[in-house]
Amino acid sequence: MLRLSAFIAIGLLTALPVYAQPQVPCMDKAQMHIKLKQQYGETTVVRGITSSSMMFELLLNPETETWTILLNSPANISCLVGQGP
Repeated sequence: MLRLSAFIAIGLLTALPVYAQPQVPCMDKAQMHIKLKQQYGETTVVRGITSSSMMFELLLNPETETWTILLNSPANISCLVGQGP
């Protein structure tokens, strides 16, 4: 399941250009992680680097099966690009 989630995350990041989503919620990376941990119980399970030197993360709560995909800038700003049940 985790491997499938990682492939889905990578597919979403390559299929959906970030610039096409003008109202993506963004905030400080540490604050975003705290919010996702408190609200959904999610923690990072996969990290990777994009071709534009951004870092993506897949956060997951295995008990509730909620997930979030973040795109992080070198300036430590996280933007939510995907979220599921």
